[in-house]
Amino acid sequence: MEFEGTRPLITDRSLAADPWPSRYELLDGLRGLAALVVVLHHLRVFDGGHFAVMVFFVISGYCITASAESCRRNGLGLLQFMARRITRIYPPYGFAILFFSITRIIKTAMGGPNDLQRPILDWFQNLTLTQWVSNVFYPVS
Repeated sequence: MEFEGTRPLITDRSLAADPWPSRYELLDGLRGLAALVVVLHHLRVFDGGHFAVMVFFVISGYCITASAESCRRNGLGLLQFMARRITRIYPPYGFAILFFSITRIIKTAMGGPNDLQRPILDWFQNLTLTQWVSNVFYPVS
């Protein structure tokens, strides 16, 4: 450590305290708790899913904004930001679609209704996460 005047000059960055952490573990826990409340609401175990959805989306919006700011600070552009988002979102989303499809095939084989017979537009929108586009043109009351 060197001194400049009366203040120590920090030359080792590991000694400098970063006032803004790169990740807030508390937000991860709160977002996970909100997601759990939504699941419990769908299972009709707990009422309050609507509030939990709002909390989840507010925290997620903050996290996405923080991620975009981190990319900007590190000199990454829009393409790198989108590549990071896609590689984070699509693997578990693809697994969820695969799980849904397999369980629907089993359900149909056991005599249940065929939930996989959907218009091709539905499948395309589900695979591209653009389901909201249909609501713009055909709003649900």
